[in-house]
Amino acid sequence: MTDRRTRSQAQAASIPRGYPAGQRGYAPGYGRAPQQPQGYYPQAAYPSYPPVQDESLGVGNWILTIIVSLIPVVNIVVLLIWSFARVRQPRKNFARAMLILILVCIAALLAFSSVIINLLQSY
Repeated sequence: MTDRRTRSQAQAASIPRGYPAGQRGYAPGYGRAPQQPQGYYPQAAYPSYPPVQDESLGVGNWILTIIVSLIPVVNIVVLLIWSFARVRQPRKNFARAMLILILVCIAALLAFSSVIINLLQSY
């Protein structure tokens, strides 16, 4: 006797036993994936970070920063305070960059001091 089943009967016979009724038609590797249990919420693919705060300085703050950095002895003291204190990040970065430039200029003056002295004495 030949086995004459309809397509839906053949598919139903190929489903492994023991699956819940809501997952009918699921066979490993075929069809739809099994449903998630209730109360399951998938985790985000990336961590959530707090929103970025705008730490930019206005034009008036930049003018004040530049004026203070032009005063001879006060500038080094204020730049040291700004580079290590809790101030806004742009001002802190500016202060650190200015201190590095001041140190480079002092090092260049010390390195070429003999050349500079000879040039001044020749006049």
